[in-house]
Order: sequence, then structure tokens, then C-alpha cells
Amino acid sequence: AINIYPIYDPLGPLFRQTEWLSSTTSVYRRGALPEPPFDSIFEGYSFCEDVALSCRVARKGRLAVLRDARIFHDSHPSEHKANERSVARMGVINRFYVATVVLGRDPIKSWWQLLWWQIFCFLADIRRHSGWSSFARRTIGAIEGLAKTVHI
Repeated sequence: AINIYPIYDPLGPLFRQTEWLSSTTSVYRRGALPEPPFDSIFEGYSFCEDVALSCRVARKGRLAVLRDARIFHDSHPSEHKANERSVARMGVINRFYVATVVLGRDPIKSWWQLLWWQIFCFLADIRRHSGWSSFARRTIGAIEGLAKTVHI
């Protein structure tokens, strides 16, 4: 999952169908929620948990975005987000989980797609010059995540 919201179109329809919703401002009917709402693989700050939830809800009905809704995500630094290695590992594992378990896609094809995505991210990271120690932590975390996906 890559975070891309519907295009803002003030003259467009009031509601626009979408494939997934951010959990920060979503409203679901209680009957549409799975039990439990979030799978046990998602812990703490968990990347893609909103994608997994909304994809499961979408099996029971349509998801829509209100044209005039806006999100202001005032994200504050915290200890669980500061560990770059852990966050990188979580991102890889959770992406793979959503692709294979939630969406039912082929695990081998998904793994290769994820590997290519990570290579792209590595190259973008190097180009961004975010510091070698930071790059190394994220790279090690991503490699650990790729290795762990074998057990999902």
C-alpha cells in the first residue's frame, strides 16, 4: 500500500468510491467490522492496519470518501516511531501480509514485487542523503522484514 488519496475535485460528486480508507477519519457501520477489527500481526504503530481493515470491510459493502472531508494528521514523534530499523521491518512485513493474506495475492509474486519496491526505496534513500547510519538501520530492518515474510 502506498498512501494515495482521491484527487480533490470541488466540482466532483459528493461521495467518491475508493478501495481503502485511512483509519484516522473513517466511520464504519459496526456490523461491517470484522471481529477482531485488527489482526494480531498489527502491533503498536502499525503500518497498513487501516488498509487491511478497510479492505475487509469493502468485502461487505462499498467504501466512499466524502468530497469535502480533509485530514490534518498532526503526527507527533514517539519512541515506537523513532526506531528506524523496527519501522522498516514492520513496513515490509505488513505490506506482504496485506498483499498475501488480506488480498489473497500470490506470495511468490508479491515477495518479488516487494523486493523491487524496497530496492527502489533504497536507491531513493541514498539519493536523499539522509545519513549512512540512518540508511543502514532502515536497510537492515527491511532485510529482516523480507526474511520474516517467508513465515507468513
